[in-house]
Amino acid sequence: MKKTGLFAALLLALSANSQPADAFCGFYVAKADTKIFNKASQVVLVRQDDKTVITMVNDFKGDPKEFAVVVPVPTLIERGQINVGDKKVVDHLDAYTSPRLVEYFDGGPCQVRMTRELAAGAPTSAVKNKDTRADALGVTVQASYTVGEYDIVILSCEGGQHPETKPQAAMDALKAYADLGGRVFLSHWHNVWIEGSTQGGGNQAPAVWSGANGIATWNNNNTTFSTPPDTIDETNNPKGPSFADWMVNVGGSTVRTQIEIGANTGKNTCQAVDNSKAERWVYWNNGGTQFPQMFQFTTPNEMAAEQRCGKVVFSDMHVSGDSDSSSNVPFPGDCAASALTPQEKALAFMFFDIASCVGPPIGKAVPAAVAPLASTLE
Repeated sequence: MKKTGLFAALLLALSANSQPADAFCGFYVAKADTKIFNKASQVVLVRQDDKTVITMVNDFKGDPKEFAVVVPVPTLIERGQINVGDKKVVDHLDAYTSPRLVEYFDGGPCQVRMTRELAAGAPTSAVKNKDTRADALGVTVQASYTVGEYDIVILSCEGGQHPETKPQAAMDALKAYADLGGRVFLSHWHNVWIEGSTQGGGNQAPAVWSGANGIATWNNNNTTFSTPPDTIDETNNPKGPSFADWMVNVGGSTVRTQIEIGANTGKNTCQAVDNSKAERWVYWNNGGTQFPQMFQFTTPNEMAAEQRCGKVVFSDMHVSGDSDSSSNVPFPGDCAASALTPQEKALAFMFFDIASCVGPPIGKAVPAAVAPLASTLE
């Protein structure tokens, strides 16, 4: 798993008489059988008048499920005092304040250190009594806030699976993110996050989603096509009728349920989806075989439908082949001024839907009617 930084800036209203600290200003807590690691931490402390800003960057490695970083503070802090900062600031300070080779004469540092340790010592019985009292009192959560939450992860096609950049730990981390309620959008060769590595570079694969009993089967033949047009699935997708109506209303479909494909922009890597585990939104009917172009599934997929809260969307539908945008011009100057293509309008609907509540669950009853979305798209 790639090391990820847990980054928070805490604006604390501290008293003017602060005490010296000899340790890191926080610690991790998790379930008893959880293995979590933090190789290094960076702490920046800035003080002005009676206020102190503590910025922490923790090098966390482990399963992101149900863990916390505990930072003791002398008083209750409000939501407005907690912010997510820019790690570049800490990197700059780290480089600026990195140790230089200097030499000082110190008469007897060992003696001073020993004196301090003896003064700070406490009888073992006193420590045990304090721990017993804390266990009896329990922990009281005085306030809870959500800060810097990632709602949706959007991964665009890289032109290949590139499994050499996606180790097993990364596969596990993305699945864990979706299982905890995250939303993931995958395009074309990012099928590797569902199927696992099949293009060389290892055999890493996500649990549950991949394999013979996984979400989908794949051909990975990288077919390019222009005709026939894609078809919106109104049978295996409870929102299919609303999707088809919306595409007509915004000019994405001249014929209901059909999505025209730009010249040589159609792509296909998916062979079929398991309709008991996923919803097929769009397919390409080629010679009587319906190849999925868009599908989604809820997570954790191995749990009962009513216990799922995350969502993963996969699209083989390309929008770059006929785009007027330039990859060499910085955003937003690279964005084309031309109207959205039918494929782009279909993707827009998927972006709207991925942020919606999970439901109705796959495998459960579908409401008789689904309210249509707004029928205008700029």
